[in-house]
Amino acid sequence: MSADAADLQTALQEANEARGHLYLALLRVLERRFGRDAAIAVMREALRDWGRHLGQGLARHAPDDFEGLARDFVHAPDGGRMFQPAVQRCDASGIDTQMMRCPLKRAWQKAGLPDAVR
Repeated sequence: MSADAADLQTALQEANEARGHLYLALLRVLERRFGRDAAIAVMREALRDWGRHLGQGLARHAPDDFEGLARDFVHAPDGGRMFQPAVQRCDASGIDTQMMRCPLKRAWQKAGLPDAVR
């Protein structure tokens, strides 16, 4: 990896980790104003809606282009370096994968949050 590519990879990692800190800041403000249950519900709804919006770009792979889905989602945005996907299966009937790393989770762990909220 060239120095420029390494710098870009670091910037991508840091931007995604910063997104984790933003989510935490939003959650804490919502929690102070509306209580924990409402804060969690609002964050879940907003992130689900945002994910649906982002997922529209993957609709071209429906209903069964799992190789395309792996290429455009599982290994995006950097060929898999950031999330280090472990693809157990990718064939005509589906895809099974697990992301081995997550910059969002890393940000939350640095903030001292538990692995699971509820």
